[in-house]
Amino acid sequence: FKTYNNVTFYLFRDQSYARISADAVYPTRAGLAVVVWVKSFTSVDGTAITGIARLLQNGTLDPSFTPPLIAGAVNHLAVQANDQIVIGGTFGYVGGVNQFRLARLNADGTLDTTFAAKVGSGVSGGNVNALAIQPADQKILLAGAFTSVNGYVANRIIRLNPDGSPDATFALDSGFDNSVNAFVLQPDKKIVAVGNF
Repeated sequence: FKTYNNVTFYLFRDQSYARISADAVYPTRAGLAVVVWVKSFTSVDGTAITGIARLLQNGTLDPSFTPPLIAGAVNHLAVQANDQIVIGGTFGYVGGVNQFRLARLNADGTLDTTFAAKVGSGVSGGNVNALAIQPADQKILLAGAFTSVNGYVANRIIRLNPDGSPDATFALDSGFDNSVNAFVLQPDKKIVAVGNF
């Protein structure tokens, strides 16, 4: 279990035995929690829902959060200051829309189509393994096994502007030669990455 603001959330297995990862609970400004499973799931407490769910503080599903069908697994997520949720993983479609491995949901769970337009063809060459939001400017860092994002060459790590477009000021030359499995964003904006490189 994890505790935030004296509220305890119990991490459980769903019917397909897909475990919640240890860092899968994120508090939001509204005092809710976003829960993501490592493996794709199809229901929570008998309610059909896939890939991502938000729970109220008492552990029940938040009825105001209605995410679309996610075709594939969500590996990681990050919650922005406005409670929009950036998700990355192995999925190919979100709500029937091509969203290869990267998408953003509005606070109510619906697909953010403005972000989808900027991300375009999505992430290519491999999955997204990690995500983070820079608190000061809400830019989005993502890392994994990919080699490009919407045709923009980015070997295993990239920073996006808040609207989903590539941040051209983030230059890593040839990038990593193998997958980045996780990273930590330090307060000084330096990045500590670990992986198979």
